[in-house]
Amino acid sequence: MRNVRFLSAPAKTTFEMPCDWEEGALKDYLQRLVNIELEGAGEKLCGIVWRLNQSELPSELRLRLLETLDVYLKLYESRVESIYLDASLPLSERKQRCVEWLVWSYSALAQGFQQAAKENETKTIAFLIYRALHCLSRNYLHVSALYYEPADGFWLSVYRLYAAAENAGLLDMTLHSEDMEKATIRQLFQLMMVLHLSDLQQFSSRQIHQLYRFLGPFVTAMPISEQFNGGQFKGIYAIDLSKDRAPLGLAKLPERASTSACRFFMPSGVAKMIYRQIQQGGGQSGLFRNVSKALIVRLVKTLGQAQSRRFKRVEDGRQSRGIIGFANIRDYLLQEQGRDKSVQNRISAEEASKLALVNEEEEQIYHVSTNLKRKFGGDERMQKILAASGGVASKIKVWDRDEPDESDALVVVDDFTVLNSSATGYGLVVEAEQAKVRVGELFAVIAEEGKRLELAVVRWVRRLTGNRLNVGVELIGVANDVVSMFASGRQPKQTKAIFLPGLQALKQADSLIYSAAGFHAGDFVTINKTGRELPCRLNKLINATSAFNQSELFYLKTDEQD
Repeated sequence: MRNVRFLSAPAKTTFEMPCDWEEGALKDYLQRLVNIELEGAGEKLCGIVWRLNQSELPSELRLRLLETLDVYLKLYESRVESIYLDASLPLSERKQRCVEWLVWSYSALAQGFQQAAKENETKTIAFLIYRALHCLSRNYLHVSALYYEPADGFWLSVYRLYAAAENAGLLDMTLHSEDMEKATIRQLFQLMMVLHLSDLQQFSSRQIHQLYRFLGPFVTAMPISEQFNGGQFKGIYAIDLSKDRAPLGLAKLPERASTSACRFFMPSGVAKMIYRQIQQGGGQSGLFRNVSKALIVRLVKTLGQAQSRRFKRVEDGRQSRGIIGFANIRDYLLQEQGRDKSVQNRISAEEASKLALVNEEEEQIYHVSTNLKRKFGGDERMQKILAASGGVASKIKVWDRDEPDESDALVVVDDFTVLNSSATGYGLVVEAEQAKVRVGELFAVIAEEGKRLELAVVRWVRRLTGNRLNVGVELIGVANDVVSMFASGRQPKQTKAIFLPGLQALKQADSLIYSAAGFHAGDFVTINKTGRELPCRLNKLINATSAFNQSELFYLKTDEQD
């Protein structure tokens, strides 16, 4: 399925320029934009770049104004990133609009630098082409982080900049500025190609930004060639500099015989370089410390084409129900456990008639005292305690608790279509308005009886037409139980975790799913399961995302077990 394209920029003729084309006046106005509402600031910033591109100005003044706008666009970019990097999809209308203004601003700024390159001296052309290409790379970063395809004309704009630098012999000229050191146009172009071939739909928005920063030193391992020597097609990709089309596998390229506008490359060299550096101990460097091991493994497998589908997908089409998010799934299971307990603890008709005479808001106290009387009916001291506490009940307001019980929370259950399935997961179609999805989130498919949940991890997201999402989930186990969990040796407030029983036939240990914050692999914890406290160790981290962790449990021997 093909992703939906990002929305093209609207008409640019309605914006009125708020100040003169003078560097100081523009800086003063842009400084005021920093403090206004985000969407309005983006619209005004984008409008100024559009008007600048339409104005006839001296080339030196145009370049200074473009540089000024670039500085303030980076400030706006950091504000927009803060509202969407960890957000679930779909974004709110306001957040979506802010990203759109950011992307359109970078497109317009790229046009401005490209226009300036035609007007300035030869020695500055390489720098200006680089700046234009850099703006388009930021455009692509934000579009990809929301799982869109770039707007119409994007790839052709990128290829024209590359071709202009190639024809002028500027691809490998070393450039220096405040935000780049020893960068080249070829290296930046290679980065964009490698990003596209990394299958970004399998990464979260924040991880895509991490890859943008991480890949720079490695992309030189993917040389771009004008010639293809024939032979095996696998692993070779091609672009046509004259067409508005993303890189394609050579086997899928219509002009396989090659034209003078075609360029060829193999991303497997990047995967080998990353793997080699890890093997040589470079994995402990600062570059690797900023990204997770799981992210690097997926990246290397994708670029090295080491991934293959183990199980055949079968078309499905059935309608099902599911829950998204660790907290929602935990609360759903708590509610199901509460319903089971209420059935087990049903009272007799005789007791129910007595309960009808109990004062309103004193039902819980009545039940507690009744159970205590049954257990300690012959204990004189307990009878005195119960008698003394009789007047306290009316002062207790059960519904005035500051924090409602987790099991009282409203859990949203979403409907979705199972597009296809395999032994390890599902391909789902979710209506975007009804669900909040992000890569790495916990997902539960509800079994027909409603008490058993198939738990899965969201592994990739694609956008479909009609404001729908195509979501791929990988199954990790079946759950029907929530347990209390706290760190051994101390008694903080207990947290709730989801218990997944292991499969002995597969030599699979029990595991625990818990919030990503607060606990780590190797911690000693105590879990309270069906009234029993079980000391154990979070032995092995099975899944780790920004939303949750799943750890294998190793039970510690106790005196009772001995």
